[in-house]
Amino acid sequence: MSEEQSGDEVRELTADETAELEKLDDAIAKFEQQKRWSDMIRSILKKTELLQSPAQKVELFRQAGALYLERSSNQAEAIKCYEQLLEHDAQDVDAIERLKQMYEKRRDWEKLIRTMQREVDLLPEDDQLMRYAEMAELATQRLRKPMCVSSFGKRSSRAIPRTRTPSTTSRSSTSALASGSRWRRSWKPWLPVTPTWLR
Repeated sequence: MSEEQSGDEVRELTADETAELEKLDDAIAKFEQQKRWSDMIRSILKKTELLQSPAQKVELFRQAGALYLERSSNQAEAIKCYEQLLEHDAQDVDAIERLKQMYEKRRDWEKLIRTMQREVDLLPEDDQLMRYAEMAELATQRLRKPMCVSSFGKRSSRAIPRTRTPSTTSRSSTSALASGSRWRRSWKPWLPVTPTWLR
């Protein structure tokens, strides 16, 4: 038995591993029927240790994460599952959205902002500025961490074409970034890459 994903070669499973997977599949089916959700989740996660395909690992972590939320109301363990999912597929929008929701509920602002960064990286460059402004505002209000704000400001400023005529909204949003970055007076080194109306 071999596992494949998008043409990438992966190690072929041994006979013992194949037999173990079959046992786990049987156990998962039994635990689901008996509504033994904790045992079911543990068996699913054991499968991730055996399977070699990143695509299969992603779906198993997604399944385990959903079960933690829907059957156990265990956000902490669900978060671990979705974070592990993103290690195999950093562009999984569903996992990113679920993590954002959970981090916001837990008021874990630093991890929320880090997850928002993952989301922004998937957007077209022209759509990134407003999201960076939201992240900078959140960092300023919740974290009071100038370095974090400065980092967003620096990245977002590179996303703004110098020839663009600013709208009222974009002018206000980017000014918020500048304001946050003044905490460390670190806006000045970025002037060569920022629009003239922001200086």
